[in-house]
Amino acid sequence: MWYREDLKARAKNAIGRNYWRCVLVALVLMLFVTTDYNNNSSNNSSSSSDTLLEDLYDPALYDPDNISIEIGDEGDNDASGMFSEYGWLKYPLRFGSTILYSTLPLVRGIWLLLQTAAGAIITGAVIIIALICSILVTPLLEIGGCRFFIDNAWADSQREPARCDLLLSAFHSGYYWNAVVTQFRRKLFLFLWSLLFVIPGIVKSYEYCMIPYLLADYPDLPPEEAFQISKDMMDGNKWDTFILDLSFIGWELLDSVTLGIAGVLFVNPYQYATKAELYLALKDQQRL
Repeated sequence: MWYREDLKARAKNAIGRNYWRCVLVALVLMLFVTTDYNNNSSNNSSSSSDTLLEDLYDPALYDPDNISIEIGDEGDNDASGMFSEYGWLKYPLRFGSTILYSTLPLVRGIWLLLQTAAGAIITGAVIIIALICSILVTPLLEIGGCRFFIDNAWADSQREPARCDLLLSAFHSGYYWNAVVTQFRRKLFLFLWSLLFVIPGIVKSYEYCMIPYLLADYPDLPPEEAFQISKDMMDGNKWDTFILDLSFIGWELLDSVTLGIAGVLFVNPYQYATKAELYLALKDQQRL
């Protein structure tokens, strides 16, 4: 039997022994594993370009009927004097403005077409790269983060603190594709279960939540066994784990009030460390 107060107390002690490394690893996990990116820079630049082009394409500016040159009889300034002497300049100006007025819509159309094509190519490339990373990179960073916090929980005065390079442990464990396939199946199943309304998706997310920790501890664990062991570990513990997550609401409110500063410096490492302690407690119960 485990108690959330004990898990949290052990998590705080583990963070205190290796504080800055815990902060750094938790920050990497927050940025690359648990954060959804919404990059609107391309939209903003496109909007700015459109605005600039709209300002340029002002029919009233190039309409030959609106071109008029005042010829001053008294030479109030240099310009009026020039046009008084060379009043014929107004005719080529009218002709040039007529040409520009008639060709500008074509130029604008070509520009918008090129802009749309470039935007589509860039957006497609970004989506493909993000999809590849979400399958081949970020799930393994999640496993590496679990490995770090597990080792950090084990560390004591006689044992060296966990190192940050454990974040990359899943990439050179020798079981890279096993981790990729297992994590992909986990995310796919969670997505499919979430289609059956909210509750089944939440239940399954808790049922599968120990899979990254199992892969961190046992890299050669086949997918079927990882799913089954996680299910056995969480059997009878889903509700208590849900309550454990709810107990961080106050800390998350503090994180919001401090604009994420509290999350970076304490809340996120605290949550990751507590989940690692939970895994170790459940592992001990299952005698793995």
